Amino acid sequence: MEKTRTILKKSNYLFLLLGLVIIFTGFILMGLHSNVENENLMYAFSKITLAPVLIISGYAVMFVSIFKK
Repeated sequence: MEKTRTILKKSNYLFLLLGLVIIFTGFILMGLHSNVENENLMYAFSKITLAPVLIISGYAVMFVSIFKK
């Protein structure tokens, strides 16, 4: 029986999963308190700064995981 050979290793898939979790967390943080009238919650640090940083870093982790040897 022949072994099937995959393109990526197990560690690459784990980093891909980690990147997806980071991106998902960023989108969740960005969507919190979206329908409130209080402007302090609308322009909170987690929505304006932390969520985009998490999303970009999640894409960076995924990019690195694909090209990691």
